[in-house]
Amino acid sequence: MKDLAHFSGIWRRSKLFEPIGELGPEEEQLKDVIWIQARSGHFIDIRYQAGATDFLKMKSFAGSTSFETSNAHFTWTREYDFRAPGSPDIGLMRLLQGTVTNPLQLEEDGCGSFIIHRLFFFVVCAGSLLDALENPSVSMKDLVHFSGIWRRTKLFEPIGELGPEEEQLKDVIWIQAKSGHFIDIRYQPGATDYLKMKSFAGWTSFETSTSHFTWTREYDFRAPGSPDIGLMRLLQGTVTNPLQLEEDGVLPGDDYREIWDRLPGSDGANGCTVRLIKKDASGVVVKRGLFLVVGDWFALTISRVLSENRAGQEAELKRIFDASDATPAAEAKEYLWDYLCLVGSSTTWEVQYALHPELRNSSLLPGQVQHPELVSLFAVAEGEYKEKWEWDVVDGVIPAQLCGGVN
Repeated sequence: MKDLAHFSGIWRRSKLFEPIGELGPEEEQLKDVIWIQARSGHFIDIRYQAGATDFLKMKSFAGSTSFETSNAHFTWTREYDFRAPGSPDIGLMRLLQGTVTNPLQLEEDGCGSFIIHRLFFFVVCAGSLLDALENPSVSMKDLVHFSGIWRRTKLFEPIGELGPEEEQLKDVIWIQAKSGHFIDIRYQPGATDYLKMKSFAGWTSFETSTSHFTWTREYDFRAPGSPDIGLMRLLQGTVTNPLQLEEDGVLPGDDYREIWDRLPGSDGANGCTVRLIKKDASGVVVKRGLFLVVGDWFALTISRVLSENRAGQEAELKRIFDASDATPAAEAKEYLWDYLCLVGSSTTWEVQYALHPELRNSSLLPGQVQHPELVSLFAVAEGEYKEKWEWDVVDGVIPAQLCGGVN
């Protein structure tokens, strides 16, 4: 089963067609469906709707996998099953993105008796599971060369045609840290309309053999989406010091080309990556965030309030952004703007880019912070707030100018 090793990794179902040609039920589309495939040929599968407590809507099974290269058939034989044990599952697998030795997206067609379905899987973490969970950018040493602040200067959509003028005028900023983490913010200068804003953050991987970047989102201003994958080419600079990049979308339906210019101050000695965790008085995590310093720049993203009803939250976001002709209710609007993203100078700590209009040109320095969430984030005194933020340093050192260097 030597070829089976190429499929080892953590795979997430991104789409279901049942029957083939028709999208499956919305309830199924919202489910977390995770397939973990080990090099040994063993697998574990878990499926449920986020926040669900009804056992009737849950599935999980595990066992051993075989792969027949002559007909591209996978067979999953169950040794363990949350439900009553069933027959082996057989699927015809096709490669959609990546290479035979490094698959990134797969299409599976059911080929057992009376099974008519098509699944799309995206790889989430490949290689050693332990390494992938502890450091999503493991074995990505070349990724450090791309650390910096990148500004999109041109969009072609479709490739060969300039994108809409509204898109060309947007401030589109991508902050890439040496740790592999990133923050992205997009809006038109002066804009206050949330429908014209985007922001997401998470971690990045880079496959040198194919020049493919993969951005996996942990935070999203809109409803969470699948990982973004782009083919990257060097236009100006060197491999170890790129100055201008060209990115082409490679996923089905992604017919675009973006030109990215690296901004001055991206290559400074300063740098840190911090995971932010906010807990309530009982120790329950209520929010998360990501803080990056790259050279002379910083970027900060803070999630909305976390809820056990994650599926409900995602459905609410989809409803808000789909209802483009309506103004969201006050409660929905408050939830929408609970997400924060800002980018600015790490020398003056002035905010230059932010989704919230009132935060643009504001300061993060002690005594000058105005937003309640930011006041809480940079508070030093123990017991000053019932809900306290924890700063988990992944890489580098937190700048001392911010509340004397948060511990």
